[in-house]
Amino acid sequence: MFYGAAVWDPVLITAQIADMQSRYWLALFLLTSLGDILFWRPMYISNMFNPYLITPFYLSGVYYGISYLLAAVFMAWSCVHVVERAKKVIDFAITWHFIHLIMVILVSGLPFTWWFWLAFALSVLVHIVLAEFLCMRRELKEIPLNGAIRVPDISLSESSVNTSSRSTIEV
Repeated sequence: MFYGAAVWDPVLITAQIADMQSRYWLALFLLTSLGDILFWRPMYISNMFNPYLITPFYLSGVYYGISYLLAAVFMAWSCVHVVERAKKVIDFAITWHFIHLIMVILVSGLPFTWWFWLAFALSVLVHIVLAEFLCMRRELKEIPLNGAIRVPDISLSESSVNTSSRSTIEV
């Protein structure tokens, strides 16, 4: 897509949000399932929507909090490939974190634990900062030019201009 054009494409935006939301939930599901296996907990898909599993008082609770941060790092990497633009990162990140928060509220009710809010806020912050950094790094990469660029030799003398002689610059 041409970066200079501001094109409103709701189908593309919806597809990107759905793609990123699926990646986020897949990463969070795999990480929480790994935690369920490691800590001998019952494996439920609703564990990734349970804010009360995140607590600093148990090793498993710390792991579930860290899984939010690891999912955010994965999402920052995914953002480079799906969203591609640093200026769009914050919009997409807030959107799918908000959708995840709505699912948490629907599955487990409004979270009243500070540990969940801390892990969630750190997850959003890590994701936005890292994704913007990675996207800006990608945007600022040099564009490789294949082949040679032909530049005409311009003479400043008052005599006749030599158009037959041309310079070649290798890139």
